[in-house]
Amino acid sequence: MIAVTYTNAYRHADFGPIRQSEGLPEFNELCRTVREQTTPNDVLIYFRARALTLYTERTASAYNLQGTDQDFWDYAHTIHATYLVTTTAFDEDHGFLAQSVARHSSSHELRYENASFKLYRILADTASQTAANYR
Repeated sequence: MIAVTYTNAYRHADFGPIRQSEGLPEFNELCRTVREQTTPNDVLIYFRARALTLYTERTASAYNLQGTDQDFWDYAHTIHATYLVTTTAFDEDHGFLAQSVARHSSSHELRYENASFKLYRILADTASQTAANYR
């Protein structure tokens, strides 16, 4: 009896693509842009780094949202980050990354923007200078 129940449940199970994995259309657009506009050697900073890495095949790193601006810039410099992604789609970091970008706008170049995400290029000279200013 138990085997019949499990067999019946197995026959009706949906083994197709995981619909939730497709994400927001804006995130899909961001991922396409990251794949097209960055190189495999670029390092991105984003709150949901694993998802970004999975969908773009680019190295991505999360950051310490409990840290200070200095901690963030020291970390970005240490990992040789070249891009960062801000978002309004989630509020887990309470705008930490967006606020840091706003405070140091001369250190970033907006490369892509949609309704929920912004992709910034970290300017090499100014990123090092910003990190050095905090020491």
